[in-house]
Amino acid sequence: LQLAVFTVVAVGTGYIAARLQEAGEGKQRLQAELARMQLRAADILANIRAGIITVDDAGRLLYANPAAAGILGVPLTDAVGTPVLERIRVASPEVVEALTAHIAGGLATSRREGTVQRGGASKPLGITTTSVSGDLQQEGRATTAIFQDISDVKQLEAVNLRAQRLEAVAELS
Repeated sequence: LQLAVFTVVAVGTGYIAARLQEAGEGKQRLQAELARMQLRAADILANIRAGIITVDDAGRLLYANPAAAGILGVPLTDAVGTPVLERIRVASPEVVEALTAHIAGGLATSRREGTVQRGGASKPLGITTTSVSGDLQQEGRATTAIFQDISDVKQLEAVNLRAQRLEAVAELS
Protein backbone atom coordinates (compact mmCIF):
# COMPACT_ATOMS: atom_id res chain seq x y z
CA LEU A 1 0.00 0.00 0.00
CA GLN A 2 2.83 2.40 0.86
CA LEU A 3 4.55 1.56 -2.43
CA ALA A 4 1.32 2.34 -4.31
CA VAL A 5 0.90 5.67 -2.47
CA PHE A 6 4.55 6.54 -3.15
CA THR A 7 4.09 5.72 -6.87
CA VAL A 8 0.93 7.85 -7.12
CA VAL A 9 2.66 10.78 -5.37
CA ALA A 10 5.72 10.45 -7.66
CA VAL A 11 3.56 10.34 -10.81
CA GLY A 12 1.46 13.25 -9.56
CA THR A 13 4.56 15.28 -8.72
CA GLY A 14 6.06 14.52 -12.12
CA TYR A 15 2.85 15.59 -13.85
CA ILE A 16 2.67 18.83 -11.85
CA ALA A 17 6.36 19.55 -12.54
CA ALA A 18 5.81 19.02 -16.28
CA ARG A 19 2.81 21.38 -16.27
CA LEU A 20 4.77 24.03 -14.32
CA GLN A 21 7.64 23.74 -16.80
CA GLU A 22 5.21 24.21 -19.70
CA ALA A 23 3.69 27.22 -17.96
CA GLY A 24 7.16 28.69 -17.40
CA GLU A 25 8.00 28.25 -21.09
CA GLY A 26 4.67 29.85 -22.00
CA LYS A 27 5.44 32.76 -19.69
CA GLN A 28 8.85 33.19 -21.32
CA ARG A 29 7.23 33.19 -24.80
CA LEU A 30 4.71 35.82 -23.64
CA GLN A 31 7.49 37.96 -22.15
CA ALA A 32 9.48 37.75 -25.38
CA GLU A 33 6.39 38.68 -27.42
CA LEU A 34 5.65 41.60 -25.09
CA ALA A 35 9.24 42.84 -25.44
CA ARG A 36 8.95 42.60 -29.27
CA MET A 37 5.68 44.53 -29.25
CA GLN A 38 7.12 47.22 -26.96
CA LEU A 39 10.12 47.64 -29.26
CA ARG A 40 7.85 47.83 -32.30
CA ALA A 41 5.61 50.45 -30.64
CA ALA A 42 8.65 52.47 -29.51
CA ASP A 43 10.06 52.33 -33.04
CA ILE A 44 6.77 53.50 -34.55
CA LEU A 45 6.42 56.37 -32.06
CA ALA A 46 10.03 57.42 -32.56
CA ASN A 47 9.73 57.51 -36.36
CA ILE A 48 6.23 58.91 -36.81
CA ARG A 49 6.11 62.44 -38.27
CA ALA A 50 3.42 63.65 -35.84
CA GLY A 51 4.46 65.05 -32.49
CA ILE A 52 3.17 63.11 -29.48
CA ILE A 53 3.29 64.49 -25.93
CA THR A 54 1.78 62.79 -22.87
CA VAL A 55 1.42 64.69 -19.59
CA ASP A 56 -0.14 63.86 -16.24
CA ASP A 57 -2.76 65.98 -14.48
CA ALA A 58 -0.04 68.19 -12.96
CA GLY A 59 1.44 68.96 -16.38
CA ARG A 60 4.53 66.78 -15.87
CA LEU A 61 5.88 65.21 -19.03
CA LEU A 62 5.44 61.45 -19.20
CA TYR A 63 6.41 60.92 -22.84
CA ALA A 64 7.46 62.93 -25.87
CA ASN A 65 8.60 61.53 -29.19
CA PRO A 66 11.46 63.12 -31.18
CA ALA A 67 9.02 64.65 -33.68
CA ALA A 68 7.35 66.64 -30.88
CA ALA A 69 10.64 68.25 -29.93
CA GLY A 70 11.41 68.89 -33.59
CA ILE A 71 8.05 70.48 -34.41
CA LEU A 72 7.95 72.64 -31.29
CA GLY A 73 11.65 73.45 -31.20
CA VAL A 74 11.66 72.69 -27.48
CA PRO A 75 14.08 70.09 -26.03
CA LEU A 76 11.87 67.50 -24.35
CA THR A 77 14.09 64.41 -24.13
CA ASP A 78 15.51 65.25 -20.72
CA ALA A 79 12.30 66.79 -19.38
CA VAL A 80 10.44 63.57 -18.50
CA GLY A 81 8.97 63.89 -15.02
CA THR A 82 9.15 67.69 -14.97
CA PRO A 83 6.44 70.30 -15.61
CA VAL A 84 6.65 71.29 -19.29
CA LEU A 85 3.46 73.16 -20.12
CA GLU A 86 5.02 76.60 -19.72
CA ARG A 87 7.98 75.65 -21.94
CA ILE A 88 5.61 74.37 -24.60
CA ARG A 89 3.34 77.44 -24.26
CA VAL A 90 6.16 79.66 -25.61
CA ALA A 91 6.25 77.66 -28.85
CA SER A 92 2.55 76.79 -29.20
CA PRO A 93 -0.09 78.14 -26.80
CA GLU A 94 -2.81 76.17 -28.60
CA VAL A 95 -1.20 72.81 -27.77
CA VAL A 96 -1.09 73.77 -24.09
CA GLU A 97 -4.68 75.07 -24.20
CA ALA A 98 -5.86 71.79 -25.72
CA LEU A 99 -3.98 69.78 -23.08
CA THR A 100 -5.22 71.88 -20.14
CA ALA A 101 -8.83 71.82 -21.42
CA HIS A 102 -8.66 68.04 -21.63
CA ILE A 103 -7.06 67.73 -18.18
CA ALA A 104 -9.52 70.15 -16.55
CA GLY A 105 -12.77 68.97 -18.08
CA GLY A 106 -12.04 65.85 -20.07
CA LEU A 107 -12.82 67.74 -23.28
CA ALA A 108 -11.13 65.84 -26.07
CA THR A 109 -9.89 67.99 -28.92
CA SER A 110 -10.40 66.62 -32.38
CA ARG A 111 -8.53 68.26 -35.22
CA ARG A 112 -8.14 71.68 -33.66
CA GLU A 113 -5.96 74.12 -35.52
CA GLY A 114 -3.19 76.07 -33.88
CA THR A 115 0.21 77.49 -34.66
CA VAL A 116 3.80 76.97 -33.66
CA GLN A 117 6.31 79.82 -33.46
CA ARG A 118 9.78 78.88 -34.68
CA GLY A 119 12.50 81.24 -35.77
CA GLY A 120 10.13 84.18 -36.08
CA ALA A 121 7.83 82.24 -38.41
CA SER A 122 4.42 80.83 -37.63
CA LYS A 123 3.40 77.41 -38.96
CA PRO A 124 -0.09 75.89 -38.72
CA LEU A 125 -0.64 72.78 -36.61
CA GLY A 126 -3.42 70.22 -36.43
CA ILE A 127 -3.98 69.20 -32.78
CA THR A 128 -5.86 66.27 -31.27
CA THR A 129 -5.99 65.25 -27.59
CA THR A 130 -6.98 61.99 -25.96
CA SER A 131 -6.86 60.28 -22.58
CA VAL A 132 -4.31 57.54 -22.05
CA SER A 133 -5.59 54.22 -20.80
CA GLY A 134 -3.62 51.39 -19.31
CA ASP A 135 -0.83 51.35 -16.73
CA LEU A 136 -0.42 55.12 -16.59
CA GLN A 137 -3.93 55.49 -15.18
CA GLN A 138 -2.94 53.56 -12.07
CA GLU A 139 -0.66 56.46 -11.23
CA GLY A 140 -3.29 59.03 -12.20
CA ARG A 141 -4.81 60.27 -15.40
CA ALA A 142 -2.70 61.09 -18.39
CA THR A 143 -3.51 63.15 -21.47
CA THR A 144 -1.86 62.89 -24.87
CA ALA A 145 -1.64 65.61 -27.50
CA ILE A 146 -0.97 64.55 -31.08
CA PHE A 147 -0.05 67.36 -33.45
CA GLN A 148 1.52 67.83 -36.83
CA ASP A 149 2.55 70.55 -39.24
CA ILE A 150 -0.31 71.15 -41.69
CA SER A 151 1.44 73.80 -43.81
CA ASP A 152 1.15 71.65 -46.94
CA VAL A 153 -2.59 71.15 -46.40
CA LYS A 154 -3.11 74.89 -45.91
CA GLN A 155 -1.13 75.69 -49.07
CA LEU A 156 -3.15 73.14 -51.02
CA GLU A 157 -6.39 74.67 -49.72
CA ALA A 158 -5.18 78.15 -50.78
CA VAL A 159 -4.26 76.90 -54.26
CA ASN A 160 -7.64 75.16 -54.56
CA LEU A 161 -9.48 78.32 -53.49
CA ARG A 162 -7.50 80.41 -55.99
CA ALA A 163 -8.27 77.91 -58.76
CA GLN A 164 -11.97 78.11 -57.92
CA ARG A 165 -11.87 81.91 -58.05
CA LEU A 166 -10.05 81.89 -61.38
CA GLU A 167 -12.58 79.39 -62.69
CA ALA A 168 -15.43 81.70 -61.60
CA VAL A 169 -13.75 84.69 -63.29
CA ALA A 170 -13.23 82.67 -66.46
CA GLU A 171 -16.85 81.61 -66.41
CA LEU A 172 -18.01 85.23 -65.99
CA SER A 173 -15.82 86.45 -68.82
